[in-house]
Amino acid sequence: MKDLKMTNSFEINQKELVLTVITVESLLFLIAAIWGYFTPINPFQNIKPDFGDIMFAVLNICLLLAVNFMVINVFSKYIPFFRYLKEAYNEIAPIAANITFSGAFIIAVFSGFAEEFFFRGILQAQFGIIISSIIFGIFHIGNKKTVWYGIYAVLVGLYLGWLYHITENLLVTIIVHCVNNFLALFYMRYYYEKYIREINHD
Repeated sequence: MKDLKMTNSFEINQKELVLTVITVESLLFLIAAIWGYFTPINPFQNIKPDFGDIMFAVLNICLLLAVNFMVINVFSKYIPFFRYLKEAYNEIAPIAANITFSGAFIIAVFSGFAEEFFFRGILQAQFGIIISSIIFGIFHIGNKKTVWYGIYAVLVGLYLGWLYHITENLLVTIIVHCVNNFLALFYMRYYYEKYIREINHD
């Protein structure tokens, strides 16, 4: 990033980003654990290392990544909703400007596990797919510019909720969520660097 002339004020260093994610996701997991303690819901019992389910998760990782790529790079050229989503993506991409392999790994593991444990393992079990997915979307809205990203997160939440519903295995959605977040962080870094270079070139 040192060779880029223009930077974004939303850029943050990796240590700050990792600490923020660990704090937020740990609190989310703590809420889920307390919630589960006072209800008959135990998400841990639905984390099953089944080989067939893991392969199913890998298949759905590929599908989700392909959809994400098409949404940002193709559909955004023709469909207004996805164009607004791309603008929201531009807004959040700078958070990954300084990401490394280790930072992306930590963020992906903490966010994927804690969010699936809470949104699918607790909320979906108690309130159903729709409500849990709406709350999942709201959780991903940082400001008014990222509302479209939050709406897209609702759709992703519905997809993850469906995977959990048909497999009854929380490990499936944890794997999909973790890998998606890990690769998305690197794509955001690449995307942001490309975006800044285009601005500097102009």
